[in-house]
Amino acid sequence: MSVIIRGAKNAVRNPIRAGSVVLLLGVATAFALSLLLANQAVKNKIANLKTTGATILTILPAGSGNGFGFQGGGEPLTSAMYDQVKTLAHISDNGATLNLEQGRRGVRFETGAGGAQTFQAPESKIALESPIDAGTLGRRSFSNGASDNTDGSTAPTPIPDFKLPVQATGVSGNLNAEGENYALTAGDWFTTADGYQAVVGKDLATKNSLKVGSTFVGYDQTFTVVGIFDAGSTFANAGVLMPLKTAQTLSAQTGEVTSIIVKADSIDNIGTVEAAIKNALGSDKVDVTSSAQNTTDAINSLKSIQRISVAGVVIAIVAAAVIVFVVMVMIVRERKKEIAVLKAIGGSNIKITGQFVTEAVVLTLLSVVVGSLIALASSNSITKLLVTTNTKDSTTSSDSSALSLPGGGRVRRIIGGPRAQREETTTKDLLKDVKTSVGGVFIAEGLAVVVLIGVLGSAIPAFAISKIRPAEVMRGE
Repeated sequence: MSVIIRGAKNAVRNPIRAGSVVLLLGVATAFALSLLLANQAVKNKIANLKTTGATILTILPAGSGNGFGFQGGGEPLTSAMYDQVKTLAHISDNGATLNLEQGRRGVRFETGAGGAQTFQAPESKIALESPIDAGTLGRRSFSNGASDNTDGSTAPTPIPDFKLPVQATGVSGNLNAEGENYALTAGDWFTTADGYQAVVGKDLATKNSLKVGSTFVGYDQTFTVVGIFDAGSTFANAGVLMPLKTAQTLSAQTGEVTSIIVKADSIDNIGTVEAAIKNALGSDKVDVTSSAQNTTDAINSLKSIQRISVAGVVIAIVAAAVIVFVVMVMIVRERKKEIAVLKAIGGSNIKITGQFVTEAVVLTLLSVVVGSLIALASSNSITKLLVTTNTKDSTTSSDSSALSLPGGGRVRRIIGGPRAQREETTTKDLLKDVKTSVGGVFIAEGLAVVVLIGVLGSAIPAFAISKIRPAEVMRGE
């Protein structure tokens, strides 16, 4: 114990030199600790991206699209296909949807006297008023182009503003288009797989004064509102969700589904899951799409940052060890006489070496205090700089559908919610929230750095101590 006490006192017996050494070591240590924090933040982000980033696969009939109404061709997906997909390995969640194709139902232009045409607004099978006016864009999408007027001229039929028809979607599973649970702001999810229950968007509910327990007529059936959801956009919040089997029956699409969405348990397995889906359902029968490329780019960028941070930590440790080495060599040379006296009165090499190693470790510990304060203040800036300079800004659209709202079953109740239409996501978007945090791993790594610096820096001077001979020192004096 006396050896440790003497070593600790000797570390600060020259305040000016001790302060200079602590400051120099503090800067090197701050750099090492900042990079350790960056490395840990990167590890955590990689793990997060592998389980949550772009692990969604959308399955559509080969040759079809998925959006407002119906696009393309091909043969429909079936409930049996959905059941097959749910049993595949590495799938952590799933959902299926059936669009009731309300988009242009009932759109017509009636021809009156003189050949003039009158636009008739599309009819809705759901007796609710949409919160969305068609506006210029909506009227344009329902235009029938040019028509012959009574005076022989040709001009588009003028279309007045009107309310869009209320869109209905059958859902099963528990995923929306973003691969997240639906966000319910009131009520619960369906309690039956084929009953006349509905979960309505909050804007539609507000427009029609609906609340949990309210009823409305749809497809000549009376539906009871069991929940209200918030999908984050006006269009999605103007829709109605109903059980998949109910939608299949009401739309005469028995056993059919419009799209299937699955969530892989990790981005590492997304290729395996895609191949399994095509093998199970037939690659000529389904199109499987994902938006994993930007996430892969993000992970590759993070791995590059990991390599840089590890290299930086090694360089910083070596630099700090060199500083300790130079200082300890100077100290040993200055105190050769003191060492000789200690050895002459019976001090062993182990005890004397321990005293100087303690002195080096104390100086290093003091520098760690300074370095930690600097690291905590600068680590996020350094991490942000590493991310910015090592990230390619690739862009991948993750919008699988403008209308697709798969979900159902085991949905948990959340306040607030995901958007039904996903925006284009860039690699930089995925990495903008990489932040450092201090935890047990950081403390353990920090202590390891301290010990390593102290041992490396004092090893050679300690060896030199064992070579000092008291008689030679005394003769030199």
